[in-house]
Amino acid sequence: MEKNGQSQSVYEIMYELAADAIFIVDANSKEIIDCNPSSVKLFEANDKDDLVGRKMTSLMVDSFTKEENIGFERELAENNYFSHETQYKSLKGKLMWGSYAVVRAELNGKLTSIVRIKDLSHIREMQAEIQRSEAGLAAILNSSRELIFLLGKNKEILKFNNTAAEAIKVYWDIDLEQGHSMLDYILPKDLKEFNDNYQKALNGERQSYDKDVPMPDGSTIYYHTVFYPAIDDDGNTIGVTYGVADISERVEQARQVNENVKALREAQRMGSIGSWVWDLKTNVIDRSDQDLRNAGRSLEDYDGTFDSYIQEIHPEDRELVKKLIENCIKKREPADFRYKIVRTDGEVRYMQGKVEFVPDLEDKPLEVRAISQDITERMMAEKELEEAKEAAEAAAAAKSNFLATMSHEIRTPMNGVIGMTSLMLQTELTAEQKDYIETIRVSGDTLLSVINEILDFSKMDSGKMQLEKQPFEIEVVVEQAVNLLSTKANEKGLDLLYHIDENTPPAIIGDATRFRQVLLNLLSNAIKFTDEGSVTILIQCQTCMMDSSYSFLSVEVKDTGIGISKEKQDLLFQPFSQVDSSTSRRFGGTGLGLAISSKLVSLMGGEIKVDSMPGSGSVFSFTVRVPIADAHIKDTTFNKRVKAFVGKKLLLVKDNEYFNTMMAKQLSTWGFTVDSAPCADEAMKLINANTYHMILVEYDLPNMTGLDFIYSLREKYTAKQLPTLLCSRDKLNLTDTDREHVLPVFAEKPLRYSALFRSLNEYLGGEKKTEEQAKEQEKIAKKGSHSLLRILVAEDNLVNQKLAMFMLEKLGYSADLAANGVEVMEALERQPYDLIFMDVQMPEMDGYEATKSVINKYGGNRPTIVAMTANAMEGDREKCLKAGMDDYISKPINIQVIDRALKKWGQII
Repeated sequence: MEKNGQSQSVYEIMYELAADAIFIVDANSKEIIDCNPSSVKLFEANDKDDLVGRKMTSLMVDSFTKEENIGFERELAENNYFSHETQYKSLKGKLMWGSYAVVRAELNGKLTSIVRIKDLSHIREMQAEIQRSEAGLAAILNSSRELIFLLGKNKEILKFNNTAAEAIKVYWDIDLEQGHSMLDYILPKDLKEFNDNYQKALNGERQSYDKDVPMPDGSTIYYHTVFYPAIDDDGNTIGVTYGVADISERVEQARQVNENVKALREAQRMGSIGSWVWDLKTNVIDRSDQDLRNAGRSLEDYDGTFDSYIQEIHPEDRELVKKLIENCIKKREPADFRYKIVRTDGEVRYMQGKVEFVPDLEDKPLEVRAISQDITERMMAEKELEEAKEAAEAAAAAKSNFLATMSHEIRTPMNGVIGMTSLMLQTELTAEQKDYIETIRVSGDTLLSVINEILDFSKMDSGKMQLEKQPFEIEVVVEQAVNLLSTKANEKGLDLLYHIDENTPPAIIGDATRFRQVLLNLLSNAIKFTDEGSVTILIQCQTCMMDSSYSFLSVEVKDTGIGISKEKQDLLFQPFSQVDSSTSRRFGGTGLGLAISSKLVSLMGGEIKVDSMPGSGSVFSFTVRVPIADAHIKDTTFNKRVKAFVGKKLLLVKDNEYFNTMMAKQLSTWGFTVDSAPCADEAMKLINANTYHMILVEYDLPNMTGLDFIYSLREKYTAKQLPTLLCSRDKLNLTDTDREHVLPVFAEKPLRYSALFRSLNEYLGGEKKTEEQAKEQEKIAKKGSHSLLRILVAEDNLVNQKLAMFMLEKLGYSADLAANGVEVMEALERQPYDLIFMDVQMPEMDGYEATKSVINKYGGNRPTIVAMTANAMEGDREKCLKAGMDDYISKPINIQVIDRALKKWGQII
């Protein structure tokens, strides 16, 4: 097109400022020759250069098909104009809709297409939004549970939702259609009401009412009906919107609420629970009927104010209740409290109250709500229970005092009986006399065991048993238990074995005494009910997955005894019960041992179980969670691996496969390779075929003694070539000739691993006493020598005085006597003493007072004080130590206990 300069300038301005995108496109190649700024903006280009040179069709999402291009060219040729709506894509990938208008023009002698693209994206979005809104509104109406009709001015049905159509179908059994009169579906009895409300709505008044409608099946449905005018966009009334909602569920809920309110009021009445709400703005308290009944009031004699309510509170509690309510409002925290009220008839009642604060929507004080319950009867019952508890505690204290007194009174003479018989057994006696004295001693020990069991059960029954929490070595406790029962096991010819798994920690934290007591009870029972075979302790440990500082310690005591039937196993852990309770029962006992063990294990956090069958032996087991002790105890004999033992071969000669298996487990832990033989012939075959570094031989072998076997062995191997350790239940009197063939030590059964380890290490590991160690032991021996230790015995009982002096004399000590605390102080003024054995119950000044006097007067230069008392109840040991005593021994005492105490303190003093 040709234009003059001025016109050209105007068109260029219009071209540059046009809001729509305008492209000048080569009519033949379809390449963009030029474009205006709106094109750059619409297609998100940096400048014109990004668009110039591109084909126009590259900006379209879908290019024209061949047929469309033909039509496009034809229309341009005929009309010189073409328009089309299509989707475009900007250079940054943004999709948009636009109207595409094209005209042909010749510019500078070149045929071009002037393309205008108007952005229609926002119009398309508005159309889509309108469609979505209409679809959403239709969906809402159709999903509504209400029946909705749009009625014309003549009550004809213009529109309706699905719910309305379904309801009409159910009730009238016809299809609802537009154009029908709504009156066709109204019951005759409801026509007047419907017409009146319809007309009012048509006049601009909204109407509503509830209605019950009988259904064909005989039921009744409750409806809420509304009429409101339908207005078009110009504000003209075009009809009435008629809605019907099924409120049957709401009516039923209201009925249920009514019944619940009645039930709540009845519950409040039966539980004497009242409630009230204090409106903080009006100062009025709205109280429930029961709250008024609790106070002996009625609505007529109550003015509804807070001041009137607070006057009902007992004067002793009035200020407290006011303060609690004020604090509830101030801090906005609920409060629970007990208080008293004074009824109008003057009766005082006890109440339990709870108040809470309720703010309004602006978080300002609105009201206080409260409930109050009459608890007078409960308070009286609690008072009676408290009095009964005090009476029971007094009875328990009296029982405890009685047991403590009886324990002391019984132990004092028992101390003389057991102690004197032990001393007599060390004198020259005929066989008959020795048998009589041994019977007395055993009877005394048995009686003492019964006393201890009764006392222990009494402590646990009263809840006074407290477990200590101190580190202890498991191996030491097990060996102590085994050692204490070794005589009984040997008398019956039983193998008493134990195995502690190598994963078990060296030490745990707990009560070593009570742990040993449980072991002793289980072992003693196992030995009692086993006539042949073995009794074994098996201990395993597993680290707690949640906390590695704890372990689960599992203990089993297994025997080959008579077993227990299933129906009698429930009696095992019941106090004073016997599996065999007949007068001709074979096994004695109080029936308390397992009951006490069960309670002790329960205090440790575990439970004892039993697995047994008659004739198949029994396994008693328990598992407890225990803290692992600090690593200051680095190792024990049961889990250490010794370099000197690794690679060494050891032969067990014993005709018991189970014994050999258990021993092999332990020996292999230390590093040994272990073989076993059931008899001398098999052993000799193995010895001839293998190289062994040590032989462990049982004294009682089939067809010969272990000593005879060693003599036959020495015909070929010297003691140095093949050292041999002899194992026997009894202490053997070996001759000098015997000692040339056997190691100078032998193992006493039951085998203790610590002693066996020391023997094996001495002869295979080369662990000899150094000269320095020998000198140190000699020095310690001299320091604790009998002649240098000055001892004072404080004891008021003549028999016990005599017993103590005899025992000390037997042990090689000399001592002085004091009959009470006063004499103790007088004796210390005459001369110094290294150690005092202090009785507790003495006349004039008891042991506690005497100990305090000694400490106050002599301070750090005082003698060591060891309590030696018949007081053996729970806490007596702690009481002695708290009083300042250094050690504690309970009566009856024996010479071994005294000897251990003297050796212990003799090395320290």
